[in-house]
Amino acid sequence: YKTVTKSVEDNVKILSSDFGRSVDVFESLCAIGSTRMTFKFKDDYSIYSNSGSVELHDLSKDESLIQIITPSTITIDTGSNSFGWAVSINSDFMAISSPFTSDRGAVFLFKSGSNGYE
Repeated sequence: YKTVTKSVEDNVKILSSDFGRSVDVFESLCAIGSTRMTFKFKDDYSIYSNSGSVELHDLSKDESLIQIITPSTITIDTGSNSFGWAVSINSDFMAISSPFTSDRGAVFLFKSGSNGYE
Protein backbone atom coordinates (compact mmCIF):
# COMPACT_ATOMS: atom_id res chain seq x y z
CA TYR A 1 0.00 0.00 0.00
CA LYS A 2 1.39 3.39 -0.98
CA THR A 3 -0.25 6.81 -1.18
CA VAL A 4 0.82 9.18 -3.95
CA THR A 5 -0.10 12.81 -3.37
CA LYS A 6 0.39 15.90 -5.48
CA SER A 7 3.34 17.76 -4.00
CA VAL A 8 3.70 21.52 -4.27
CA GLU A 9 6.16 24.01 -2.92
CA ASP A 10 5.29 26.02 0.21
CA ASN A 11 4.65 29.20 -1.79
CA VAL A 12 1.93 27.67 -4.03
CA LYS A 13 -1.73 27.30 -3.08
CA ILE A 14 -3.83 24.90 -5.18
CA LEU A 15 -7.34 26.29 -5.66
CA SER A 16 -8.78 23.36 -7.60
CA SER A 17 -7.47 20.19 -9.20
CA ASP A 18 -8.65 16.84 -10.46
CA PHE A 19 -5.35 15.06 -9.74
CA GLY A 20 -6.11 11.35 -9.93
CA ARG A 21 -8.89 11.73 -12.51
CA SER A 22 -7.39 8.73 -14.31
CA VAL A 23 -5.03 6.08 -12.97
CA ASP A 24 -3.44 2.94 -14.37
CA VAL A 25 -0.85 0.63 -12.81
CA PHE A 26 1.52 -1.82 -14.48
CA GLU A 27 3.88 -3.71 -12.16
CA SER A 28 5.52 -0.91 -10.12
CA LEU A 29 4.65 1.86 -12.62
CA CYS A 30 1.67 4.10 -11.92
CA ALA A 31 0.37 6.70 -14.41
CA ILE A 32 -1.83 9.43 -12.88
CA GLY A 33 -3.78 11.82 -15.10
CA SER A 34 -4.98 15.32 -14.27
CA THR A 35 -6.85 17.48 -16.78
CA ARG A 36 -6.63 20.73 -14.84
CA MET A 37 -5.13 22.53 -11.90
CA THR A 38 -5.83 26.11 -10.83
CA PHE A 39 -3.35 27.68 -8.44
CA LYS A 40 -1.84 30.91 -7.14
CA PHE A 41 1.38 31.94 -5.50
CA LYS A 42 1.10 33.19 -1.91
CA ASP A 43 2.43 36.69 -2.65
CA ASP A 44 0.59 37.10 -5.97
CA TYR A 45 -3.08 37.93 -6.61
CA SER A 46 -3.07 36.34 -10.07
CA ILE A 47 -4.62 32.92 -10.64
CA TYR A 48 -2.87 30.49 -12.97
CA SER A 49 -4.10 27.37 -14.73
CA ASN A 50 -2.39 24.19 -15.90
CA SER A 51 -4.17 22.48 -18.78
CA GLY A 52 -3.38 18.89 -17.91
CA SER A 53 -0.58 16.49 -17.16
CA VAL A 54 0.22 12.86 -16.54
CA GLU A 55 2.63 11.90 -13.78
CA LEU A 56 4.55 8.64 -13.95
CA HIS A 57 5.53 7.11 -10.61
CA ASP A 58 7.69 4.10 -9.73
CA LEU A 59 5.91 2.78 -6.65
CA SER A 60 8.94 0.72 -5.63
CA LYS A 61 10.85 3.93 -4.77
CA ASP A 62 10.37 6.35 -1.86
CA GLU A 63 10.78 9.33 -4.21
CA SER A 64 8.33 7.83 -6.69
CA LEU A 65 7.86 10.61 -9.30
CA ILE A 66 9.99 9.81 -12.35
CA GLN A 67 8.35 11.72 -15.23
CA ILE A 68 5.72 14.36 -15.97
CA ILE A 69 4.13 14.54 -19.42
CA THR A 70 2.31 17.76 -20.33
CA PRO A 71 0.65 19.13 -23.48
CA SER A 72 3.85 21.12 -24.14
CA THR A 73 5.42 17.72 -24.90
CA ILE A 74 3.12 17.59 -27.95
CA THR A 75 3.03 20.16 -30.76
CA ILE A 76 -0.76 20.07 -31.16
CA ASP A 77 -3.43 21.99 -29.24
CA THR A 78 -4.93 19.43 -26.85
CA GLY A 79 -8.03 21.46 -26.01
CA SER A 80 -9.14 22.96 -22.75
CA ASN A 81 -9.08 20.65 -19.70
CA SER A 82 -8.70 17.57 -21.84
CA PHE A 83 -5.17 16.09 -21.80
CA GLY A 84 -4.92 13.28 -19.23
CA TRP A 85 -8.64 12.42 -19.29
CA ALA A 86 -7.72 8.73 -19.32
CA VAL A 87 -4.40 6.85 -19.16
CA SER A 88 -3.22 3.32 -19.84
CA ILE A 89 0.30 1.97 -19.34
CA ASN A 90 2.30 -1.21 -19.93
CA SER A 91 6.02 -2.00 -20.25
CA ASP A 92 6.20 -0.68 -23.84
CA PHE A 93 3.61 2.09 -24.20
CA MET A 94 1.58 4.74 -22.40
CA ALA A 95 -1.67 5.99 -23.95
CA ILE A 96 -3.07 9.37 -22.90
CA SER A 97 -6.48 10.53 -24.08
CA SER A 98 -7.49 14.09 -24.82
CA PRO A 99 -11.17 14.04 -25.89
CA PHE A 100 -11.43 17.73 -26.83
CA THR A 101 -8.38 17.90 -29.12
CA SER A 102 -9.30 19.40 -32.50
CA ASP A 103 -13.00 19.00 -31.61
CA ARG A 104 -12.70 15.28 -32.40
CA GLY A 105 -10.50 13.92 -29.65
CA ALA A 106 -7.14 12.19 -29.74
CA VAL A 107 -5.13 9.50 -28.03
CA PHE A 108 -1.40 10.14 -27.73
CA LEU A 109 0.90 7.09 -27.62
CA PHE A 110 4.29 7.29 -25.91
CA LYS A 111 6.88 4.51 -26.34
CA SER A 112 9.10 3.50 -23.45
CA GLY A 113 12.73 4.43 -24.05
CA SER A 114 15.97 5.22 -22.25
CA ASN A 115 14.58 8.66 -21.26
CA GLY A 116 11.19 7.42 -20.05
CA TYR A 117 8.09 7.42 -22.24
CA GLU A 118 8.70 9.48 -25.40
